[in-house]
Amino acid sequence: MTTKVVCVVRDDPAAVRAAWRGEPVHAALGTPLDLPGLPPAPVAAVDVLWFAGEPTARALALGPGAVAVAVEEVVLRGADALAAHRDAGGDGLKMMSFGRRNPALSAAEFAARWRREAGRLGGESIPDDLRGFAYAQDHPPPGSDPPFDAVNEVWFDRLDGLLRRAEWFASRPVPADLWSPSECWSVCLREETLG
Repeated sequence: MTTKVVCVVRDDPAAVRAAWRGEPVHAALGTPLDLPGLPPAPVAAVDVLWFAGEPTARALALGPGAVAVAVEEVVLRGADALAAHRDAGGDGLKMMSFGRRNPALSAAEFAARWRREAGRLGGESIPDDLRGFAYAQDHPPPGSDPPFDAVNEVWFDRLDGLLRRAEWFASRPVPADLWSPSECWSVCLREETLG
């Protein structure tokens, strides 16, 4: 069994990475991009780690300025392209979005609806040219109390596609019947994939 962990780093990525160095079997290190016309990134880094089995408590206790959450990755589009991208290693581009659910929804209701509405923002379809080559939803396990209810990842081959997606999302309101608008945010990353 492999466990995927999303690690959001608000302060010092080097200190956090030193805390888990040697434990994950695979890692993707995300550094925020400073893109014109978009607000600065709300984090210093977003790392995605895969552990053989369950990660140790030490791997998830990263100290102040960082949170780590084990998730179930659900690849809803582009599984083959994503696998090829990961196998190739090197750098990539992606947009990650994080959010809390509308508190009127249970975690199970939210997760089911979020999966059903993949490819849409509220009542609007996301244009094909903004969908990237792969899309995954990361769901925290049922019964947990994570700092966010949802993470999604969208990978791109080109920076212009990533920028257009970020601009499109920034120009639209967060659907408040599904999400808690004040607790949703996105970041565009240059991702270095390690073996």
